[in-house]
Amino acid sequence: MGAEHALSNEAGVRDWLTRELAELQPNTGPEEPLIDPISSDDAGQLVRVHLRPFAGLALDPELLLQAFFRTATQVTPASERLVEFAKTAVQLAQEGLLPFSTEALTAFFAEREAQNFPAFHHSVVFRQHYQPAYRVVARALLPEELS
Repeated sequence: MGAEHALSNEAGVRDWLTRELAELQPNTGPEEPLIDPISSDDAGQLVRVHLRPFAGLALDPELLLQAFFRTATQVTPASERLVEFAKTAVQLAQEGLLPFSTEALTAFFAEREAQNFPAFHHSVVFRQHYQPAYRVVARALLPEELS
């Protein structure tokens, strides 16, 4: 749904990135690439820029911040795509391919859709296992140093 929620406090977002980069812990999950496509389109319009590899390259955090802010203003949220992804997740649960019940996923997505898919945090278990640290940006808005 984009990062427009971050635009209400640019100074806070800048401080958050600075603090997160300074406090990075070793990843306990799989090795992270610098750029990780997350959208389902062929071009990988939206990507995660993982902070551990970013910090390892000693790049200027302002490069990432500007791409993040520009993404928030230029990428239009697509709730209809989330609805389709939710249907796929429920189908996968019905087939026993996800560790969630069909009922639980259906209720979860219905609640989120009723709230217009607000931003929410990773679960405690996910954070413990993967210690996620990234920013979602539009690939086209990444500076040359990051692409």
